[in-house]
Amino acid sequence: MPLICPFRAVRYNPARFPDLTPLLTPPYDVISDEEQARYYDRHPRSMIRIDLNRIRPADSAADNRYLRAARHFADWRHDHTFIQDDAPALYPSSIRYAPAGGGTKTLLGLFALVRAEPFESGQILPHELTFASAKLDRLNLLRQCRAHFSPILLLAPDPAGRLRPLLEKAIAASEPAGRAVTETATQQLWRTTDPSMIAELGGLIGQAPLLIADGHHRFETALNYRREIAADPQARQTAGAAAEFCLAFITASHDPGLSILPTHRMLAGLPGFDLDRLLDQLKERFSVAPVPSAAPGSADPGSFPALTPLLDAMQHHGQTQPTFGLIGGSPARAWVLTLNEPASAQLDVRILQADILEALLHLQEETAVAAGQLRYVKDPAQAAGLVARKEAQLALLLNPTPIDAIETIARTGGRMPRKTTYFLPKPLTGFVIYPVDPAALPDPLPRA
Repeated sequence: MPLICPFRAVRYNPARFPDLTPLLTPPYDVISDEEQARYYDRHPRSMIRIDLNRIRPADSAADNRYLRAARHFADWRHDHTFIQDDAPALYPSSIRYAPAGGGTKTLLGLFALVRAEPFESGQILPHELTFASAKLDRLNLLRQCRAHFSPILLLAPDPAGRLRPLLEKAIAASEPAGRAVTETATQQLWRTTDPSMIAELGGLIGQAPLLIADGHHRFETALNYRREIAADPQARQTAGAAAEFCLAFITASHDPGLSILPTHRMLAGLPGFDLDRLLDQLKERFSVAPVPSAAPGSADPGSFPALTPLLDAMQHHGQTQPTFGLIGGSPARAWVLTLNEPASAQLDVRILQADILEALLHLQEETAVAAGQLRYVKDPAQAAGLVARKEAQLALLLNPTPIDAIETIARTGGRMPRKTTYFLPKPLTGFVIYPVDPAALPDPLPRA
């Protein structure tokens, strides 16, 4: 079973930084260039300087983003910007945010270490494919800093609904350890060193394999780093068992605070692209229905007037058949695509990948991304706007993938295409840091 482990976290010094808001950042892979610059300007000790240091034109083997990040981490530990907790702990956390549909949700989870087991062991289950370039970037950072800054998001199966009440109990009995308020969420942290609570939480979470919801690249990087350390006798002696663990944020797979959004596909720079020809080709397998614009005065997200009726039609037809939204043309128009043959067990995103991107547009995902022909967008209004402004030739919109379908794929050894799901909320980077150091681990280690 998965091994969940408390640890002595490195954290921002609460005596110097009672408010963590200007210091923490979202995960590196959702930060745009503009946001990176804003985080740089917001505070000189922001986590952005470590987890996503800027690339400079003069970067070299002797001075680059990874070495600068390592210097910051070492200097900030030395000057007590960061302190290390004196006892191993688990770190319960709540994230309160406003989902797209309105209202508020609160996710409960905890920061902990999890042993980075190879996928073949069946203890940690992936559900998406990954990009080699992203894994190399994270590995370079881990090699230089020897620390995990951004947690992977793990989902624990909890059919009896026991984890959330136990987290509530842990929070009520624990000391506050930090708070940060972003534009979209409020995240709070607690710290528990109580051995019985640690054992109860670890035992409950470790009863069944865990599913990677977010952070596939970071987890595979942890596996690669573990292999590197194991192959180097000197490094193995220094790191010991610490290299076997990675930082995780763990929550229940059906926690009511968890949201799953789709990741939409944007296409640009396709030579000889002909929208009418594509629509004709799509009609061989799909019902292709034009979507009229919303009625004047109706509420509509974004400036593209057909977006609301398109999303409504996608949701309606998607209840029974694989369904997509298509936005293209000049001026931009919308169509809803519904598979016109018996529904199969395939996920929508796999049909889009195989039958549209590959079969009709002749695109291979990783190559198309590298060439700038394919990009991923979370916000459908942003996707529509890119087409309307002629910054993209085509937008392909998806419905969300249900958590039960994701779990089924993972537990049967399958993988979904890259960037299929977008889980919310995102735990912030920098609340707790795991230095890959035996001194950060409890003695003795818990047993799985």
